Amino acid sequence: MSTRRIIAAASLLAAVAASAACGPSSPSDPTNYCASTAVDVETTCQSAADCPGAGDPNARVTCIDSHCTFACKGEAYDVNGNTADGCEVVDPVRDNHHSSDAIDLGDDSCLDSSSAEHFSGIIATDVRQHVSPSIDGYDGKVGAAPDWYMIRANGGQCENDIEFELRVRGAAHLDRYRLHIDSDKDSWDCTTDALGFCRIKDDAGSYHDNTWIYIRISKVDAGDTISCAPEVAEYRVDGHL
Repeated sequence: MSTRRIIAAASLLAAVAASAACGPSSPSDPTNYCASTAVDVETTCQSAADCPGAGDPNARVTCIDSHCTFACKGEAYDVNGNTADGCEVVDPVRDNHHSSDAIDLGDDSCLDSSSAEHFSGIIATDVRQHVSPSIDGYDGKVGAAPDWYMIRANGGQCENDIEFELRVRGAAHLDRYRLHIDSDKDSWDCTTDALGFCRIKDDAGSYHDNTWIYIRISKVDAGDTISCAPEVAEYRVDGHL
């Protein structure tokens, strides 16, 4: 069995504005998102130094026509809605927001005892624009980006089944997160309950030998402002093939 890559998320407190909503992922995006009053900074200025968040390494602050603007750089998030402390939450695992950029967890056989996987991360949500760079894969309808992982499923003289569990904590809305799994034969989804838990289980024949299994953790777009509530969800995935 190859060495497991275990990604630990730092313990984070989620400051949540339940009525807040999502903003665009870049200034040029259409405004087909939840309405928001948190994107603009109502501060006049003579220079950027006069603006909230000036000097924060994770924020882009400008003074244009005597008006302050505020955006987050890359995968830094303004979860607490306070521009004074900039974009205070930085995703510790970056650039894994498409299946093509999935984090490789290594090879697994179909033996339950040797295919155990345990990994963790965060899904951060805010209402800010993300620039310099933008976040590839960012979903403006939920103000967050999904995380992707992949496993090389080697199979063997055993059952090619899957069983994975998602646990979420730290978020005010624990029931708004989803675990999705793709194999070469099928796809599965589960959405967390009020306790932040969901489970996917399928029997033998879930995949062919020597194929890739893709795993995605994301925030659910339910078409309401709760979908966009700024928060930090710490997640953990445990399972086996």
